[in-house]
Amino acid sequence: MTTRLIETWLPIAALGEESVRERRSMTALPPTYYLHVWWARRPLVASRAAILAALLPADADRERFMHVLGIHGDPVKTKALPDFRGTHELF
Repeated sequence: MTTRLIETWLPIAALGEESVRERRSMTALPPTYYLHVWWARRPLVASRAAILAALLPADADRERFMHVLGIHGDPVKTKALPDFRGTHELF
């Protein structure tokens, strides 16, 4: 039996940041007629990553793995950068 990528490497921090970003795209509290959608929300990027990593061999290209998931760059480093949104109004 061959070793799978999920057994050797899974970028948990990057997947967590992407899950938070993905979740922010919806409003915090949907209307009551959308309640079933709200309860059914899942961390889609984390689910996709787990399935893909379970299928790929351990020597798969990690950069391409992240690209296929839609994570371009390093979301953990990006979160650490200062947030300058709205500061242009000060000047």
